[in-house]
Amino acid sequence: MEKGKVAGTAYYECGSGDLTIIFAHGTASTNATWTEVIAHMSKAFHCISYDFPGHGASAPIEGELTLDGLVEDLRVLQDGLGIERAFIVGHSLGAFVAAEYARRFPERTWALSLLAMPFGRGREERKKAEALVADLAEFGVAATMEKFVKLWYTDAFVTLHPGVLAKRLGQIAGIDEPAFLATYRLYARINIDHQVGLITVPTLIATGEHANGCDAAIARQLHAEIAGSKLVVFREMKNGILTEIPDRVASTIAAFFQSVIRRP
Repeated sequence: MEKGKVAGTAYYECGSGDLTIIFAHGTASTNATWTEVIAHMSKAFHCISYDFPGHGASAPIEGELTLDGLVEDLRVLQDGLGIERAFIVGHSLGAFVAAEYARRFPERTWALSLLAMPFGRGREERKKAEALVADLAEFGVAATMEKFVKLWYTDAFVTLHPGVLAKRLGQIAGIDEPAFLATYRLYARINIDHQVGLITVPTLIATGEHANGCDAAIARQLHAEIAGSKLVVFREMKNGILTEIPDRVASTIAAFFQSVIRRP
């Protein structure tokens, strides 16, 4: 996998397909969370993953982290790489970035995939998100995140794949703590519910059936809001679909994007 930087944003690319997919990661993540998904897609697509500010090898956060800023980073990256039009995939916080990017720049976006994206968050959901941010600030990232393993992954996966989980927790531990907190604060307050209905590009919505904050019922609400969208729910899964079932995630995204290209 080749790597480089565009205006402070670290990116990683592989694959030789004529069509490009850009992957935006979520909270508690870096580009590395896409590695296994991309491994299943790079034969058919040119794949680019990248790091948000303060994550991985990207430049530190300057000033306040905002959704507008993350959308602009993605625009600058696509321009800097000379990619006229791309498929955009986002997970969690990255799904907010991808959705807003596609809404603002439909002419730059072939199609969109939103994975584990919250929608319609009420007061209680926002309180939970704010409480998590408070715990992160008080107890630290490592101590707080370990409590979320069983929330994100199925019991069978936790039991059978301790090495994979240890690697995932290692990725989390490697994220700059102030940057980690900044992304969670942003994630907790984002609300683009009224904008998503303005998305006009073909859109795939996918999530784990029991994903915390973005389960099947929430995904169905988002699906109803985006006209013509496709909905896929991974049964029995939680939030950690990129780690637990990367092959199924990859095949689902690939099939959808290929169907878009085949449309008359």
